[in-house]
Amino acid sequence: AFEQALAHSPGYALPRFWQGLTFSFMDRHAEAMAAALDAREGMGNPPAWLVGYVHARAWRLSEAQEVLRALEIRARRQYVPSADIAVVHAALGNHEAALDWIERGLQQHGHGMSLLAVLPTVDPLRGHPRFSAVLRAMRLPVLP
Repeated sequence: AFEQALAHSPGYALPRFWQGLTFSFMDRHAEAMAAALDAREGMGNPPAWLVGYVHARAWRLSEAQEVLRALEIRARRQYVPSADIAVVHAALGNHEAALDWIERGLQQHGHGMSLLAVLPTVDPLRGHPRFSAVLRAMRLPVLP
């Protein structure tokens, strides 16, 4: 489906974004990174979080932490969705920091928060009372 979307609209970066995320879930790290970098370039640099997430999933922890630092620095100067930063923290195993950013996103009515109910990127946080409380506050289903 990704290849069909790309063949139909080669300049549209969103299929590469979802392809990168899917490859990462499948532990196809080299393909995930190539797609993530293509998506990032095609979207005018966001979403940097995907690059950090893919690095973390591939156990390239220093690279993932570098992306995370850059996101946090940018968030001091301009809007960066809290959910983006939370996902990278979660992938690195920084669960409390991820939950802090998710709670900040709830307060800010941040972009991408509703996706946290279903995306596997935050699976390590499922079942945590703070994560469940955020989902309930957004009136979203609390999945196991």
